[in-house]
Amino acid sequence: MVKEGCATFCCQHRLHRGRITLYLCENLGRTSIFSASVLTSCTKELHPKFAVFPTYPIILPFKKTSQEVIDFYAAQAAHPIPGVPKFDSKRVVDGQRLIQFLKPLPPTSEGRTFELRSKVLGVYDKGKPGSVVETEQLIVDKKTGEVYTRAVGSGFFVGQGGWGGPKGPATENFPPPKGKENSPDIVSETQLTAESAHLYRYVARCHATL
Repeated sequence: MVKEGCATFCCQHRLHRGRITLYLCENLGRTSIFSASVLTSCTKELHPKFAVFPTYPIILPFKKTSQEVIDFYAAQAAHPIPGVPKFDSKRVVDGQRLIQFLKPLPPTSEGRTFELRSKVLGVYDKGKPGSVVETEQLIVDKKTGEVYTRAVGSGFFVGQGGWGGPKGPATENFPPPKGKENSPDIVSETQLTAESAHLYRYVARCHATL
């Protein structure tokens, strides 16, 4: 889906991150993320079309400027949210992800100063099941104020609700048409290329370094 000159994508937590990457790249107009040309252009710095990997806006809030493996739990505990309980990050699962690509990210920051601007959009108490924390991260050119990407995500903290917080907005549901509850409207099959397994391992390794 393209709006106002920017590409917008939504991803649900039921998708593996490797598959989320596939979804993003396909919508960016690439023939297939599993093609050798795309894999090369995103991983080889000397490639003439070297580009930022599409999931970079998701990874950056975790890694920031560190080149090392980070302690996810310590990083989460370092930034408590005022007015809400201290949640246990060892019992959190991904909720949903939305990424907007407003401008292409350059492969180098030379001559520019970028900022990652993060804020909490809401913390919602869902009772006994748990709590939802919704956040937003913007990658911004500090000098011009131009926003390059916007990422909105939520985490569900299992069994950590019931603290008296706001319930949050109701989730919009789209039930299947009557009589088609157990049958798909469309079935689509795609033959992947020989590079699929290699890229899947590469993406998994990148996420494993968080």
